[in-house]
Amino acid sequence: MFLDWVAQLKLLQHEPETNIINGFPLVVQRVMVTQVVQSLLDQSLSPATVLPTGAHVKWVMECVGQGFRLPVNSDHAIITQCIDLYFKWIQGERRPAWIANNLEAFVLAVAKHMSLLFENRSKGKEEIASHASLCQKVLTVFVAISKLKLSTETFEIVIKLLVGMTDSVFQSMDEGSLGRCLAERILQVLYEVWLRSLTTNDNMWNVLRKLHENWLNFPETISQWSSTIISLTHTLIDRLYKNKPNAALQMTAPIPTGANIDMPDEHAHYAWQRIFHIIVNVNLITQPNIFVTALAGIKLCCQTFSDIQGANLPDGNTVLNLFGECLFEAAIRNRPGFESGTALAIENLCFIFNRWHPSEFSNKYVACFIRSLQVALQTDPGLVMTSCLVHSQGFFIYELMGFRSLIPFYMRAVEIILAQAPSAIQTSSVPADVLRRSCLHVVASVMSLPSRFAAIQFPFESSRGDPNLGPILAYSDLEVHIGQILLTALNNETHATNIQYILQIAQAFVSEFLPPASPPPTFSITQPQSSQQCAAIFMWSFLYLMEQKISTPGWNPDVMSAGIRVVTDLSGLYTNIEKNEEFALRLVCNLCDLVKDKLSKYQPGAKDDERLISDCYRCILHWLMVPDQWVYRHLNCLSTVLETAHAGITQKAGAKKPEKDKKELLSDSDSAVLFKDAALSTLLFLNNHLGSYPTAAGAERVSSIITEEMLLPKDGKAPTSQFVRLFGLEEGLLLCIVDVPSLMEGGLTSTCIVRDRTGKYVWQSRLQYLPYSEQGQHAVRVPDDPNLHALASHPFKSDWFDTSMLTDEGMQDLYAFLSSEDNNTIIRMVHDTVNSQTQYLAGAAFGLDIDVKLLPPVCHFDGTNPASSVAWTHFGHFTSTTRFVAQPLELSSNLWAAIKQFDQQPERETMQIGVVFVEANQRHEDEIFANTGGSNEFNMFVRSLGWEINLASHTGFLGGLDRKQTTGTWAPYYANFESEVIFHVATIIPNLQHKKRLINRDLVLVVWAEDIDFDAQNMSNQFKIIINPLPSGVFRVKTVWPQGTTGIAHSEEVILSKNSLGAIIRAKSMHAHRLVHVSKPFQLRQRFVSDIVRRYKLDMPMSGFYGSLTRQQKHCIGVPPTTTTSPLATNISSSNLLSSLTPLSPPCMSPTLPALTSPTMGPVQPPSPTHIGPPAAVLPPPLSIPPPAVVVSPGRTLPISVHPSTASIPPPSAQVAIPPPSTAPPPTQAPQPPLAAHSRHPSTGHPMGIPAPRVLPQPGAAGSASGAALPPPRSPVQAVKPTPQVPPLFYPPNHTTAWWRQA
Repeated sequence: MFLDWVAQLKLLQHEPETNIINGFPLVVQRVMVTQVVQSLLDQSLSPATVLPTGAHVKWVMECVGQGFRLPVNSDHAIITQCIDLYFKWIQGERRPAWIANNLEAFVLAVAKHMSLLFENRSKGKEEIASHASLCQKVLTVFVAISKLKLSTETFEIVIKLLVGMTDSVFQSMDEGSLGRCLAERILQVLYEVWLRSLTTNDNMWNVLRKLHENWLNFPETISQWSSTIISLTHTLIDRLYKNKPNAALQMTAPIPTGANIDMPDEHAHYAWQRIFHIIVNVNLITQPNIFVTALAGIKLCCQTFSDIQGANLPDGNTVLNLFGECLFEAAIRNRPGFESGTALAIENLCFIFNRWHPSEFSNKYVACFIRSLQVALQTDPGLVMTSCLVHSQGFFIYELMGFRSLIPFYMRAVEIILAQAPSAIQTSSVPADVLRRSCLHVVASVMSLPSRFAAIQFPFESSRGDPNLGPILAYSDLEVHIGQILLTALNNETHATNIQYILQIAQAFVSEFLPPASPPPTFSITQPQSSQQCAAIFMWSFLYLMEQKISTPGWNPDVMSAGIRVVTDLSGLYTNIEKNEEFALRLVCNLCDLVKDKLSKYQPGAKDDERLISDCYRCILHWLMVPDQWVYRHLNCLSTVLETAHAGITQKAGAKKPEKDKKELLSDSDSAVLFKDAALSTLLFLNNHLGSYPTAAGAERVSSIITEEMLLPKDGKAPTSQFVRLFGLEEGLLLCIVDVPSLMEGGLTSTCIVRDRTGKYVWQSRLQYLPYSEQGQHAVRVPDDPNLHALASHPFKSDWFDTSMLTDEGMQDLYAFLSSEDNNTIIRMVHDTVNSQTQYLAGAAFGLDIDVKLLPPVCHFDGTNPASSVAWTHFGHFTSTTRFVAQPLELSSNLWAAIKQFDQQPERETMQIGVVFVEANQRHEDEIFANTGGSNEFNMFVRSLGWEINLASHTGFLGGLDRKQTTGTWAPYYANFESEVIFHVATIIPNLQHKKRLINRDLVLVVWAEDIDFDAQNMSNQFKIIINPLPSGVFRVKTVWPQGTTGIAHSEEVILSKNSLGAIIRAKSMHAHRLVHVSKPFQLRQRFVSDIVRRYKLDMPMSGFYGSLTRQQKHCIGVPPTTTTSPLATNISSSNLLSSLTPLSPPCMSPTLPALTSPTMGPVQPPSPTHIGPPAAVLPPPLSIPPPAVVVSPGRTLPISVHPSTASIPPPSAQVAIPPPSTAPPPTQAPQPPLAAHSRHPSTGHPMGIPAPRVLPQPGAAGSASGAALPPPRSPVQAVKPTPQVPPLFYPPNHTTAWWRQA
């Protein structure tokens, strides 16, 4: 007696001796069943007494079994009692003795009887619900039966009954039917009981497989099948790979049961294969939603395999052997209406190929995978294309064999997606911004390939995409498409992160493809051009688009700042831009307009606007400081820039000043507004460096390296302090005026050393009277006086003498006289006449001397008559109204120690970046730092980061490296007018402790990892830039930012070639450093100067101040400080007092260096064997602009000559030993004997190298060739006699005085 459907399936045959009560009327059946069941459930009745034999038990069971055929609606209670009775007996509760001895026969009878309840005989919603509840209880009994120790034959009969019951349920699967209510639960019980049976009967498995073909299109079937496969997969993995040999099968069904099934290992493997192949082919499913469920189950199984850890991880081929057939078929068939399932198949395949290394897959599977992606990329925009783009975007870094043949299809799909506005993209699987970011990732991955593979052809070309851009037949065709894609995406994109990603790619694209500028005749910024000009066209189009986006609302401040930073970095490619001057002019003018507009609308406390305006100022400055100084040809633009900077400086802050720690070095009260500092920096940089950077010392120096010690005499014969005057000027400027004796041969000369917030500058000024065209002459002439010069040169020639008398006719009498006399007579007559006339003239006291000498002024070049006092007078500071403009400073040893400390403060922002090399399979810090060398590619990359500087002779920023070679002999170094950056390369630092100390403190770390999957999370640095070399010769770059960092695109990747790798990594590193650390060198130096002036200024009366300009000071340079000065800091504005002075050229620069290429500035000078460092810059030719007159006070022009000094200055490395001042009086110098003849000038007789003394003629002295005495002159004329061009010498005061007295 069992369900007839089981017999119809030919699983079991009916037994004639059963089903005895079925012929009785329903009333009789109900009464019999009720009385028997209730009696047996009565606790007062003992079953052992009532049912002593097997016949009794069988008869009772016939009655109970008939109860399962009663109407469900009217006899629900009776049926429930029948179920309860059987369940108690199965569990051994008050059951007859015969059942205990014949358990399997009893179980079979119970299973058969209960199967009768699954006959579909209910109608109506309530009746079906009541019927379903009874069936659920029956299924619980079947689970209890499966836990008994039964024979395989008994289990097979039970599962046959369950199979028949399940198939009967599936015969009616309408909504609300009994089958729909029971399908999920009955399948769960079927699978559980089946697995507990441990059956290996092929016929049984084949029946189950055949029936699953009928159940295939029911979601309950696929759901239960998937959950069972996943449970079996976990069990297999635990036993095979996790060393859990007896792991039980835990059933994870849609309705959790917590069932644990114990089975041998062999049967677990057998059952997995049988269960998985119960579904012959998921692609035969005709319902899309069921198809998705099946593929979702397969995906979970694949993920389960991927979670295996350790060396026993199965390879990718193993996983594809299990699941690949159905996945490839689903992806390649791409059935209409099944897009969700196809997309899931693509996702599964991408997951498998991404999880396992591509080299592990056989060519067969690789070919199927590439074909699957090709089909997906050629579909219409929708789920399939979206799934392909999102999940396969990262495969370019793996360089899967043949994968790059899909580039044309990827590019066409990307063009279609990015050409649409984000709001027009209709995808339910992923958000539109995620899809667009995936497209951008594809572009970033293929962007550098044209420069690597050039004209290599693709095997096939996609017919989709923008037809106006032409076909993609070779790698070189990609450049045009990439440029157009970036411009279109930038125009359409609205998501902030995506816009920043586009900007990053655009910067890399220009760096890759912008060639050296050589504009062809047909160049046009409006007409289509050839691919060779694509990057040049892109630059102009990018500029136009950026103008629109920045000037109109729509982009948030972070995005706008990111865009301006990219434009700033592109200034390094100025020389490569077509029509670069026009480009820069347009950009700077537009940025000035933007700044003025933002300033006019500025609200106090608007930090976003402050940051944006600051970025604009910095961008303007970078485009003005490009190599050819184009702004001098556009003075209107320069005026606009200066007005814009002035507007930022004078903008009212209005915001409440934040409270800060008193120990923190603060700037002025307006420092709370960021753009004020930026505007002031722009003005200072333009004034100090426009037209003068790079300096003759190269990029490593923006300040003069000359010091006071280098300028002073080294003979020790005079106190050095008498040559130095030091003042603190208003607005934070230190002015040191040094009288250099060795430079005063041609006149009064002073050397000025100016220190301010921007640096230290050395100028040489000389009092000059001659025009510039006569600068080479050492003498200075008195203005011409015709009468004086005529009489002095020809005392016997009169202006009224008529030269017409000197003719042959008028001289006949003279000729006759001369011919009649002898020569001696004539000579005596002439001599007598000359003597008499000379005596007559002397007696007339005309004051004439045929040997007139205009003597030079007496000037002591020993510091007692300092040229600085003359210059100070000419500067207009010898009046009471200008007295307090300058504060004299006490020349103490502490002051010079503070100034020395101030000179060590950086003038530019400084950065130190760590660089490490990670070999394959290295993970720990000690292993990484132990590397003493890298690959050839790594070493080339390190050299592209900056110039190789010799640490021992480098005068710029060292970043913790020392000159004693304990941290290495060289390092990569880069600098521009505003920044210095040095790279701590672990492989060239010899000591492990030094490596850890330096690199672990760096905020930014560049990691060169040979493993593509290297994880840098264990590195302590805040920012990590990971570079992975790929087999094809390109490099994957990934930036890992700290959580919560704003203003950047997080963890996006790009693939670069070696052409742009060094420049892009350097720019990324410097940008990352600025995000976490804001350097303000100007403010620190300003504070330093202010502290120096406050500590060491001398409060003296006016007379003392003026006397200090001429008298010898009390202290000297070079005395060790007696106290330690605290660190100081500062901020300053420029002074116009010395704007006409000429800067001294730094000494010891290599005059000629072999050619070499700079990372950013093209051909430069390479390091010499003795000096390795940033090359001395090739300065642009001087501009034809007349030097301005120096106006010291209204209506007064300073008459000084401006020219570079040619003084011999020791190199910076020379140790200048300056003796301290002596407290004893100077020894008396004995009179010196007359100098030998060979030591005097041949024409004047003056000692060599000593200015001629002023000699006044005495009455009665021999003043003429004849020896006649001349009277003392009444009005002597003083003039400067030309000083002989002899080597300059310095004589101390006592020596000069002795010589003077002797002379």
